[in-house]
Amino acid sequence: MTVRERTRVAAPMAKPVVLVTGCSGLIGGRLGRALGDSFTVVGLDGEPPDDAADYDWFECDLDEDDSIAATLRKVRQRHGGAITSAIDLSGYRDGDFNGQANSVEQTRRLLRELEQLQVEQFVHVRNLLVVKPADESEGPLIEEDLEEAVIRRHHGPIPAVILRIGGVYDEDCHSAPISQEMRRIYERRPESYLLPGDPHHGRPFVHLDDLTDCFRKVIERRDDLGAFESFPIAEPDVMSEQEMQDWLGHYVHGRGWPAIHLPKRLAKVGAWARDRLGGGETFLKAGMIDLADAHHAVDIRRAHERLNWRPKRRLHDTLGDMVRGLQSDPIRWYSVHHFPIPEELAVAV
Repeated sequence: MTVRERTRVAAPMAKPVVLVTGCSGLIGGRLGRALGDSFTVVGLDGEPPDDAADYDWFECDLDEDDSIAATLRKVRQRHGGAITSAIDLSGYRDGDFNGQANSVEQTRRLLRELEQLQVEQFVHVRNLLVVKPADESEGPLIEEDLEEAVIRRHHGPIPAVILRIGGVYDEDCHSAPISQEMRRIYERRPESYLLPGDPHHGRPFVHLDDLTDCFRKVIERRDDLGAFESFPIAEPDVMSEQEMQDWLGHYVHGRGWPAIHLPKRLAKVGAWARDRLGGGETFLKAGMIDLADAHHAVDIRRAHERLNWRPKRRLHDTLGDMVRGLQSDPIRWYSVHHFPIPEELAVAV
């Protein structure tokens, strides 16, 4: 055990163990706080989770075979070999629409090492936006990609659940695509008046508290689920890009936000030129515009039927809270979202 690893005093009666990889991110932190009352939550990550997250944390490099194997041996020594649920958050990156940090090989590696323990359930989290939408004529479906096919093939005796989740947000925003749009409109940037692709299409989102509730239901219903299950997890009513801008414009500046529809090909040329010519940092990269016309219609009926899960919150009801947080303390908001503070705000302090 390294000196950096977090320890806890053993409870008189051991609680079921839930293992969480990628425990130090936004989802992991909330999950550690939410599950600590019912489970012994063991976290694996390169950095420790925040102090409020109730984790027994082990430092682990998930890209290294030896690190995963050695860390899971430590977990077995401290908590025994029985794992109620192993939740893999390491592949989810908010705003990473060009691919996932969690490679196919990393997923295969983790599954191989978990087979050395008595794991009742493996839960793998995917960003719904990187899973290709199926033909809309076939209904609101999404296609299985290579990484999910690997899980289907290599989960072995461990029952596997894939959660394809939408963009995650809360009242303080904590969502890369939403915070970037808020920033552009707040600063009245020229690109805030441009919409690449189809403005009537949109991205699915889910509130962090609803997602945490979903994880709990997946764990609690593990005995009722099949050997391989897959669920899209998001709010069923997807807000279009035009609606998002109009709502934000209303909350930030008291009026709807007019936007020009920019054909996808032209938007890609503009983003590429800006990157190459040093026109300033921008969130909208040329490769991301390929997703501008994608419409991820989300059907959550199976999640309701199999997990008894439905989201209780809606993005359009939370946007006002997000904007009020920005307006009440813009310096803090910019810092939380890791944006450079505009000169006019810095001078005003």
